[in-house]
Amino acid sequence: MTRSPWLPTAGTLPHLSQRWEGHTIGTALTSALRSLGQVIFINNPISGMLLLLALLAQGPVMGLFAALGVATANLSC
Repeated sequence: MTRSPWLPTAGTLPHLSQRWEGHTIGTALTSALRSLGQVIFINNPISGMLLLLALLAQGPVMGLFAALGVATANLSC
């Protein structure tokens, strides 16, 4: 029996990937946010989104470069 996490956003959110299975844009977005979250050693797309929002708040150029870097990294694999 598997236990559900105490928060719906805790863990790696495998159900999010399963929900977007077959949708190219959703899969790409989830993968990109998960990659960005791994920069701070958290394999979670919500953490990646929060990191991207923090970078955008710090400076739009910094957020743009982070998004460009993640897109380039995911496309080159």
